[in-house]
Amino acid sequence: FPVTIKAFFAPLVNIVYSHDGFIPHFAGDAFFAIFPTTDTDIYDFTMAVRQVHAYFRTKKAKTSAQAVKVKIGLDSGVVSWGIVGKEPFSYYFSGQVIRNSAICQQKARFQDEGIVFTSGIRDHFETISLNSEPIEENYYTWQSSTLKKIKLKEGLSKSAKKEKNLPVPDYSPFLSRVFSKNIPSGEFRSCISIFIGFTISDDKQIFSDFLGQMVNHINEYGGYCKEFDFS
Repeated sequence: FPVTIKAFFAPLVNIVYSHDGFIPHFAGDAFFAIFPTTDTDIYDFTMAVRQVHAYFRTKKAKTSAQAVKVKIGLDSGVVSWGIVGKEPFSYYFSGQVIRNSAICQQKARFQDEGIVFTSGIRDHFETISLNSEPIEENYYTWQSSTLKKIKLKEGLSKSAKKEKNLPVPDYSPFLSRVFSKNIPSGEFRSCISIFIGFTISDDKQIFSDFLGQMVNHINEYGGYCKEFDFS
């Protein structure tokens, strides 16, 4: 199973990074991608979405031993982020845009093309004459005819950018000693996972201090806090 996940993730990761996006974290068979508006225009972003969607319509994906379907949730807005705790550090990305994207992704399972987005990003799509189909208040989708239009639209048919040769970063400040010495090949490993839910404080300093204390306590007891997920 991990091999199958890796086989599907690899081309999708290349699509995201070749269109000026980045992936802060993976969650099982899903990942969250961010496209900063300072680096990515609506054409590049739309082409990335189209290529991810098209990948799951390829013969390879359809005939895979593991049936895989795409669910894409999209929104546009402000994302907050921070680094918390002492080494090994943890990090977080938060904001309503992340929660909205997760909601859209859940709604996408009921749409033929597996794509749902909010009115916020629909407005951006309309600037390049891509019409949307409403499914309920504040949520929209594309029909197959619109997806075909994206492929032919001037400015969107340009070939994907060459894959970037990204420098290999130093992960050690974010890894526990166990993983820094023996980095596993994937996320699936023998361990005990604990999911902790809590109410987010409106005071950013209190919020950051709380997360820092949590990371420090986890480290003290031999645990490992990879990241905080606010989707």
